[in-house]
Amino acid sequence: MSATTDIRPPVPIVVRANGNRPVDLSKWATPTVRQTVEPLIRQTAPTVATDSKPADSTKQSTGLTGADRWVLSGVAVALGAVILAPIGLSSQDLYAWATAPTGLGLSGVWPYLVPVALDLAAASCIGMTIVAAWRRDRSGVFGLLVWLFALISAYAQYSHGLTEKDAGRALDAWWAMPAFALLGPLLLEVTLKRIRRWARLDHGEQHNGAAGFGTRWLPGVAFKETLSAWAASRREGIDRADSAVQFVRDRQTLSTVSPTEAVHYAVAALRATGQSVDGRSVRVWLSARGASVVQADIDTVLGGRPPVRQVSRPDTATVDRPAAPTVADTRTGRPSAPAAPDRKPQPAKPRPVAAKADTTVAPTVAVDGHSAAAVTNAAELRRRYPDSLTDSDYQIRQATGWSYDRLQKAKAAYAAKADLISGGNS
Repeated sequence: MSATTDIRPPVPIVVRANGNRPVDLSKWATPTVRQTVEPLIRQTAPTVATDSKPADSTKQSTGLTGADRWVLSGVAVALGAVILAPIGLSSQDLYAWATAPTGLGLSGVWPYLVPVALDLAAASCIGMTIVAAWRRDRSGVFGLLVWLFALISAYAQYSHGLTEKDAGRALDAWWAMPAFALLGPLLLEVTLKRIRRWARLDHGEQHNGAAGFGTRWLPGVAFKETLSAWAASRREGIDRADSAVQFVRDRQTLSTVSPTEAVHYAVAALRATGQSVDGRSVRVWLSARGASVVQADIDTVLGGRPPVRQVSRPDTATVDRPAAPTVADTRTGRPSAPAAPDRKPQPAKPRPVAAKADTTVAPTVAVDGHSAAAVTNAAELRRRYPDSLTDSDYQIRQATGWSYDRLQKAKAAYAAKADLISGGNS
């Protein structure tokens, strides 16, 4: 019997280095390398039926179908036409405005440079705003220049339109042409802002935080709670209305319970959502909702140990010793008094003297209108940043796990040097 040979087609050897574009190394692979690598690739690759239809080439990693791309292409063409049409229409008005004695009063070839100076410069700035949106960046100064050129063009067309209206010609040019000049940049701004926001959301560079609350906004339903939930959704990036409302309710509940009960509440909430339960996740969950606990409370709940209680020791003059044995009286048979010990009583050990307070410990008193928690957090910030806060709010929150409100209060106490004042007073 002849040996069975593998007649399956060769498997492409594709590698991706550091997240770059995948490269097919099949053409450079030697027979020895292919014989070693192909079995591993076949084991990890998904099984595909031979009669299955080829994958739809219109599906991209972004989830856009062919119809979606056609619609976006149509929107891009329409947007370009809306932007370029006012530029072409304004050219004749700008030329007439430049040659008019009541306008710029130019002659020769100079009037032709006015449309170039305004319309072509505006087109260049529009191109830069599109490139900035493609790179998920803000338009910046180019967006301001687009509006500046649009306003100058609208004023020039408005002045020329008034002249034509007074002469009895083009009675609607004084309002229609300036409106065309301003509608193009407005449409460009809102379109590019939406596209940039979508791109930043896809790459995880921006919070969603667009929870819809519907009729909860009506007065008498839950207006106050809805307002707090809306603010939390924008601040914490919560994209579901029910999650934002639960966030507010969690914060209200945590403000009325003890630290140990708060840790129990956080553990139950994390387990209900299928998240990992450890000391850091519990502290981050509580900090986001404005609750501050110490590590001993977290260790007590997660470790199942009873809380540690401080027991005061009695102040005795001598060291406790076992009682001396009693000796029976030979005449009466009754037990006599305990025999005195042969050795002298040991002097009592000196009581421990309280150590001098460590001034590096975070203060716990309110100073100049700043709460004790804010002063304590300010001391933690000063330990991390002795001179000034060199990191951004986002970096500090990632490092400490604090909520937005907690960080702002700590920064205010840090700027007022409340922690240094409290440390000096203590």
